[in-house]
Amino acid sequence: MRLHWKWMLACLSVLVLVLASTHLYLDRAIRDFWVYHVEQRLLREVRFARVHLSDVANTDEKLIPLVNEVGLRLGVRATLINGQGRVL
Repeated sequence: MRLHWKWMLACLSVLVLVLASTHLYLDRAIRDFWVYHVEQRLLREVRFARVHLSDVANTDEKLIPLVNEVGLRLGVRATLINGQGRVL
């Protein structure tokens, strides 16, 4: 084998090793970053709903239309669960 091909094979091996290591690291880092930001968004939405729903009404008949509207405006499916864990 000529020296040129040996040198090219060595460089290619190093490149593959570096790219594989970078891929493994970034895969985990990006997943952790994404999960953290999704959790923070959900916490903000829950806090928002808790503040606004606690002031409005405390009966199922008044809360259900409000929860539906909040879910529609936030672009999410909103489910209201009472203190005993029952879905309203």
